[in-house]
Amino acid sequence: MPEQKITSSGADGSATSIKYLRSIILHEPHREHVGHYTCLINCNKYEDIWYLYDDTRKDNKFVKVGDFKDITSKEKDYMKRCID
Repeated sequence: MPEQKITSSGADGSATSIKYLRSIILHEPHREHVGHYTCLINCNKYEDIWYLYDDTRKDNKFVKVGDFKDITSKEKDYMKRCID
């Protein structure tokens, strides 16, 4: 399962910076070279709450989908092409 926190290290192996995963762009193919993009967004690195942004939704374009474990779960469809 992917990690939310990414630490890069220097040439000597010491940690130089920490990056936090804040968004994931998803592509849902409909046929070859055609599809729809959506985005999973974490608005606050201190709270593990992720939202799905989908511009085709008429009512609320942002929908709360859960925490990081929820979006990477094999039971959900969000990351099915990434973690299989």
